[in-house]
Amino acid sequence: MATPIEQLEAAGVIDTSNLSNEVRDAINKRTTQDMVDSLVAFHKTVSEEHVAMGAMALSDDDEENGGMF
Repeated sequence: MATPIEQLEAAGVIDTSNLSNEVRDAINKRTTQDMVDSLVAFHKTVSEEHVAMGAMALSDDDEENGGMF
């Protein structure tokens, strides 16, 4: 099974490209699977809401511009 940090990175929750090995190790040691699952679920919910808000904004722009965009 992937480490907590690998799971979080794969889900797009965090970018680990600038983390030192010391920080990676600390995150892996202190992060439980329940924490990973919660963070991934929260990230997915926020991402979906963000996309929906963007779609609504585009829809509003379309209506305001007479359907040209």
